[in-house]
Amino acid sequence: MENIAKYRKPPITEMQGMLSKMKGWLIDKNRLVKEYQFPDYARAMVFVNKIVNPIEENQNYPRILISYNRVFISLFNNDAGAITVMDFEMAEEFDRLAGKNAEPPKA
Repeated sequence: MENIAKYRKPPITEMQGMLSKMKGWLIDKNRLVKEYQFPDYARAMVFVNKIVNPIEENQNYPRILISYNRVFISLFNNDAGAITVMDFEMAEEFDRLAGKNAEPPKA
């Protein structure tokens, strides 16, 4: 049986609390977004390949934009029509998979 709680849309106060614990993530245009920066293109691609498994396991497909050493992620659950608990869980997993290879984005 599927975990329905993952599809729950958290209230804005709960989302703000979760965001406060997540480095670099923000809500923009009703999407959970983050930009990762890596030392080079190869490491950016390694990261993208690592996040394929959690994406497929959850069947929740983010927008991903790769620009040389930067990877932009935009999470939104199309089935729920909102940002869900699953999106926050996936964001945390993406951060874990990025590990120490990701650098803070430079302007």
